[in-house]
Amino acid sequence: MHLGMFAAAVVMTLVVYSGCRAADAPSGPPGAATPLSSRVEENKAARLDAMREVTRAFVAVLAAQERLALAERLFELSRQAQSAVAQRVKAGKDSPVEELRADVALSESRIERQKAQNALTAARYSLAAAWGGRTPTFEKVEGDFYKTPEPRPLAETSNAIWGNPDLARWQTEEDKRRAALRLEKARGVPDVTVGAGVRRYEQTDDAAMVFGLAVPLPLFDRNQGGILGATAELGKARRQYEAAQVKTLAALSEAVSSLAAAYNEATILQGDVLPKARRAFEAAQQGYLQGKFDYLHLLDAQRTLFQTQAQYVDSVEAYHKA
Repeated sequence: MHLGMFAAAVVMTLVVYSGCRAADAPSGPPGAATPLSSRVEENKAARLDAMREVTRAFVAVLAAQERLALAERLFELSRQAQSAVAQRVKAGKDSPVEELRADVALSESRIERQKAQNALTAARYSLAAAWGGRTPTFEKVEGDFYKTPEPRPLAETSNAIWGNPDLARWQTEEDKRRAALRLEKARGVPDVTVGAGVRRYEQTDDAAMVFGLAVPLPLFDRNQGGILGATAELGKARRQYEAAQVKTLAALSEAVSSLAAAYNEATILQGDVLPKARRAFEAAQQGYLQGKFDYLHLLDAQRTLFQTQAQYVDSVEAYHKA
């Protein structure tokens, strides 16, 4: 399964669902926030949350596959090392203690491989659950796991928050409260009644046009209570909108910082630490076979290499999930 194809399927499903919900929503007066607009923003937020959950679950499966591949390589190297140590012990070149150490290392690598297999199974079930499946119907997923483009700085991404549906929802709420205030103010203005008609005078048999104008005097009720209440609700909506902006920007800043940290760690591990760890392991391996190093030296170099590789997988996974 490939992430791009799967993501497209999820987007299509959620868009259809949002459209069905929107079609059933009632409309409001022109110029005012409506239940439809609020529901659309809620559906957008739900769609983004679902996509984020699925993407993180997909990345978790990719990372689990890489960890299993790493554990299998470690197990194979440990098996080869154990065989080599056994031959050297049999030839009298190494102490039997070295063979015991190799046996322990092989058993440990077998345990790590089993743990990696279990973790991959759990990750596959989590991904299946993310799209509503009971069990995974796939064996593996495909994706460019180690592709980590340099992230953009916060100054270049901060404008993206204005497209956030959570903020749009609060903007819709503010518009609704503003419309309610206009309505309350309109209720405080007296209604003017204009009338016109024809009056006939029986004595003179004349007719005349009659006009009437009625203007209520709001001496006691100018709807001050309704206006004050609507004004307070509008102020509350504005404060909530501003708080949502601050919260969203803080979340974006944290995500950008986490992304940058993961990118820097992955870059250093890939470009500097891993190459040195590989050269150290290869040198220790050759030196042991030539009798220059003992098995403990080789084991230490092997553990350093695979711990560094595991750290690299962790940093790449953190990059994609940030």
